[in-house]
Amino acid sequence: MGAAAGVEARAAVTAELSYPVDASDCADKEAAVAEVKRMRQVLHGMTDASGVETLGLDGVFHLISDGAQTMNVDQMLEAHKQLIGEEITQADMEALLKSLDISHHITVPDFINVFGMLKTDVKKRKSIELAELDGGGGKLTRDDLKAAVAPRMTFAGQFFDDDAVKEMINRVNGGKNDEFIAAEDYDKAQTLLTRRKKIYEAFKVWDKNGDGEVDARDLYNSLKAQGDSVTMEEVQEIIDETDFDKDGVINFGDFNRAMDRPSFTAADRPSFSEEGAPHLNERLSIST
Repeated sequence: MGAAAGVEARAAVTAELSYPVDASDCADKEAAVAEVKRMRQVLHGMTDASGVETLGLDGVFHLISDGAQTMNVDQMLEAHKQLIGEEITQADMEALLKSLDISHHITVPDFINVFGMLKTDVKKRKSIELAELDGGGGKLTRDDLKAAVAPRMTFAGQFFDDDAVKEMINRVNGGKNDEFIAAEDYDKAQTLLTRRKKIYEAFKVWDKNGDGEVDARDLYNSLKAQGDSVTMEEVQEIIDETDFDKDGVINFGDFNRAMDRPSFTAADRPSFSEEGAPHLNERLSIST
């Protein structure tokens, strides 16, 4: 995209941001439909379909850099959080820039290069099509499954060790086989992976700093931030009951196992205290 197109794109983005995000300026259905048509004409008039993604990244760059021609590492971290939906460390960002031979004064082309690549990678990591991974052999082995899941943080791949692989295969096969998954059982495996993804999303609510562990202070702060009236004694009870490996914290393995415990879904589970603290299964609830 040339410089003129970039200026036009920024002008269009600025104009669109002046409208209310909830489209409350559209008085009725006909007005809303007319607004959608107008916006699509703006987009199609500025760029062809293949350039929409680049146009978007160009616009994001200038919003985060506040109109400057270059961006620093801190602004790149903010962009990563907004565009990818994940926070990374400064060291990781610097390593990424170094691998692409990009200085700490990031230009628009640099920005598009980085996030064009990252967004493509995230799309791949956020989906798993098991039928495409067996090489036509009609089954997935332990190694196949681990190779598919381990790179994907969305599915808590960083915690997908050999024991987790065997456990998943065993569950798919009803305890009869922990070596491979046959093609006719791919749907079962996909269901378990989808559930794992949801459990990881719930775990991240507590694991604020992303270190894979939740201690009493982390949990207390998370529950307080959600508006829960909870004491440190109640929080410690959650830790004690959920900490299966007894290392003093809740890791993803503990959290994942907790979701499978019948007592966590029992309707008549006793409360933490006589003052009416919520049931533990409410603290750990997740839809599947």
